Amino acid sequence: MLKKCLRYDLLDMWHFWWILAASTLGMSIVCGLACRAMVELFGDADKVDQNALLVLPLTLIICICILGIIASVTVTVILVMVRFYKHFFSDEGYLTFTLPVKRSTLFTSKVINAIIWYSAHIVLLIISVLIILAIAVPASAWASFFGGIVAVTDVTFLSVVITIIKVLEFIILGVLAMVLEILLMYLCITIGSVAVKKGKIFVGIGIYYGINAVFGFVMQLSMGVLGIFLWDGASEILASAPVWQSSLADVLALALVCVAIAVPVCVLYLVTVNLIERKLNLN
Repeated sequence: MLKKCLRYDLLDMWHFWWILAASTLGMSIVCGLACRAMVELFGDADKVDQNALLVLPLTLIICICILGIIASVTVTVILVMVRFYKHFFSDEGYLTFTLPVKRSTLFTSKVINAIIWYSAHIVLLIISVLIILAIAVPASAWASFFGGIVAVTDVTFLSVVITIIKVLEFIILGVLAMVLEILLMYLCITIGSVAVKKGKIFVGIGIYYGINAVFGFVMQLSMGVLGIFLWDGASEILASAPVWQSSLADVLALALVCVAIAVPVCVLYLVTVNLIERKLNLN
C-alpha cells in the first residue's frame, strides 16, 4: 500500500514540478549564454569601451537567471508542503483519511515523497551549474584547467578507504539533515492545523521559526561548551598523533554527528505521526 500512496504522491508533484525543472534548465542556458557573451565581449581590453552599453542588460539577465534558479528551491519546498497540507488538513484531508490505509503509512509516503523531490532538485541544481559552466567557460580554459591537475601519487589503501567512508558519512549526514528539515516543517504544519481553526498556515510558520530559533541557540551553546572543554585538548592530541589516528577521529566524529541528528529525526517522526493519528477520528 505504501508503494501505491507514494506513486500517487509522485505523480501529483510531477504535474507541477516538471514545469519548474524545465524553467530552471532554460534559465541556466540563458545565464550561460549571457556569461559567455560577457567573456567574449569584454575579455579583450580593446573591446570594453565599444561594448560598454551591453554591460547593464547582460548583467541584469545573469542576475535574474541566478535569482530564478535559487528561487526554484523555495518553489519546490512550497509545492511539497502545500501538497502535505492539502492532503491531510484541508477538505481533501477527510477523503485521504477515509482510505483503507494506516495514517502512519500515509505520512511515511509524504516523507519519502519530499525526500525524493528535494534530492531531485539538488540534482537539478547541479545540472544547472554544469550547463552554465559548459556554455560560459571557453574550451581553451577547460583544457588548461584539466591540464593543470597534478596526479596524486601518494595514495595508500587506508587513505582511500577512509576517504570513501567519509564521503558515505557526509551523504548520510546530508540525507539526515534533509529529513530533519522536512519533518520539522511537517510537524509545524500539523501543530498549526491541530491547535487552531483559522490562520493554520501562519501559525505553522511561526512555530517553525520559533523552533528553529531555539534549536539554533541550543546548537550554538552546545558547540561553545564543546569548544571550550574538549576542542583545545583534542586538537593538541590530534596534532601529534599519526595521520591514520586523526583520520579515524574524523570518521568517528562524523558518525557521532549522524547519530545526534538521527535521534531528533526519530522523535519528530513519532510525534508527528501521533498528532496525525489524533487529528481525526473517522473509524
